[in-house]
Amino acid sequence: MTTTITIPDYKYAGMYYPDYYLEAMRELQKNLPQFSTTDKDDPMMELISFIVFSFHLQSGQLDNVAMESMIETVRRRTCAAPMLRRLGWDMALATPAEVDILLQLSQVFAT
Repeated sequence: MTTTITIPDYKYAGMYYPDYYLEAMRELQKNLPQFSTTDKDDPMMELISFIVFSFHLQSGQLDNVAMESMIETVRRRTCAAPMLRRLGWDMALATPAEVDILLQLSQVFAT
């Protein structure tokens, strides 16, 4: 009998670069209508892109922290161990896997 485990994918921020960029352009047109250029090399547009990119990174970090803070979505061992310890379970120490490999050559190489 197999059991399928589904890990939910939470997106708490809900906004990433394209969404932030469109919102920034709407706000720019609303609050500064005389600024009409959309040239990517314009210093103002570069500043807006930098700010939007920083918001994008912050949203990604927020989603990562939110996913690591719940037992259903935790993926890193360093986050799971304290949660399980609170429930009374101790995780075994991480040990590298050991595998015995047997190789059989299909031909003899002449030296």
